[in-house]
Amino acid sequence: MKYVLLLVLAFNIQAAQIVGKLSPTKECESSKTGQLFVSENGQLIYQIEIPTKGSFNIELPKGKFKFSYLTKNGCSFDKTIPHSTKEQTINFKVSK
Repeated sequence: MKYVLLLVLAFNIQAAQIVGKLSPTKECESSKTGQLFVSENGQLIYQIEIPTKGSFNIELPKGKFKFSYLTKNGCSFDKTIPHSTKEQTINFKVSK
C-alpha cells in the first residue's frame, strides 16, 4: 500500500496600507497626471498613473520602499519609506 504525505504550509504575510497624498507646488499645478513608481531593492512593484493633486492606497508588507513620481513637464519626487505592519499616511510634495 502506498501512502501520500500532503504537507500544506500556510504563510501569513502581514501587510498594511500606505496612503499617499500628493501636493504639487504652484509651478507643478498645471501637470494633470504623472507616473508613480514603487520599488523595493531596485525591483519595480507598482506603476500607477495618478493626478498631481491625487492620492493612492497601496497595501505592502513590511520593508523599505522607494516611491518615485514623474510628470511630463519634469515635476517629481523621490522618497524612500520604511514600512511596518501599521497603516501610514504620507504626504508627497511634487516639485521641479
